[in-house]
Amino acid sequence: MSSAEKSEYNSFNSSVTDDLLTPLREKGEVDISFDNKADSSVEEKNEIPSLDQGFEEKDVFDGENLRNLSWKIFDNYFSNTNRLTQHHLDSYNHFINFTIPKIIKDYNPIVVKTNYNKNRNKFMDEYHINFGDIYLGKPGIKENDGKTKMLYPSESRWRNLTYSAELYLDVYQKSIKHSDTATGQPTVKEYAPMKKVSLRTIPIMVKSQYCPLSANTGRSQSELGECEYDKGGYFIVKGSEKVLISQERKL
Repeated sequence: MSSAEKSEYNSFNSSVTDDLLTPLREKGEVDISFDNKADSSVEEKNEIPSLDQGFEEKDVFDGENLRNLSWKIFDNYFSNTNRLTQHHLDSYNHFINFTIPKIIKDYNPIVVKTNYNKNRNKFMDEYHINFGDIYLGKPGIKENDGKTKMLYPSESRWRNLTYSAELYLDVYQKSIKHSDTATGQPTVKEYAPMKKVSLRTIPIMVKSQYCPLSANTGRSQSELGECEYDKGGYFIVKGSEKVLISQERKL
């Protein structure tokens, strides 16, 4: 794996550009307007169209072999080998790539205010915490000798481990101390940035975008101790496989 691919694998960018927006109507498409024409007759205005006007009874499957059509539908549906787990994988990738950065952005920055002054009706001391870039590492485990190595799902199962990775972010801090006088300038002190601070560990979904099994490492799944027909879409928590059951709800 090249350095560019590793960088793309270890971090993500939540920026959205206008290029991702798709117009709902193509250019040159004509609007349908309902204008009353001045030269329309009274009979035309009062004419009530029949309900079956413009409809022709036609069997679209006339002459077709319905048995063969049914098998074609099944073949097209299952042509995607990840069909049964794709909704789990897409949901997890969207959560990591967009939902987590959005949550951090919504609560950014964090401002702590103290030392309230009644005469000036304001807090005299402020402490600002700003979160920068977000990174997600690879699944790994720290051994007793202090070394950290890559963790694969098969090892997580037989060692009763949780298949997870560390979430990191950059932290920027500054303090503001306001002057006791109205004309005085506040004193701003910026601290050295804290790069890649470990926030917490996040479970990694098997065969997701951030799972090593989905990367092109040149090794087959059987060589990594996995079944060739395993399509992922589940988590491994303390050695046990856990899956989220999707339910359809009417809003």
